[in-house]
Amino acid sequence: MANPAKSPTEETLEVMKMALERRDEVFAIVDQATDWDTAIADLANLFGVDQFLCASVMNLQIRNWLPSWRARVDEELEKHMATRIQGSAQ
Repeated sequence: MANPAKSPTEETLEVMKMALERRDEVFAIVDQATDWDTAIADLANLFGVDQFLCASVMNLQIRNWLPSWRARVDEELEKHMATRIQGSAQ
């Protein structure tokens, strides 16, 4: 059985995880961007996602780059993925 579509929360968590894993590239994009829209567009291009998902990356606070918070994102993403996959098996 095919997996159901990802929830908006799962998609957002995936983008945040990518940003946390590629933070040097994210910071470089933000440093070089002339405005919010340019940063969003460049992040969307980097991650291969829609621009609206990249707003969550731009809204991350510095404290959210700590390892403990990154681990929390991983845990939440795993939970959402498991729920989606479990739901498709029923």
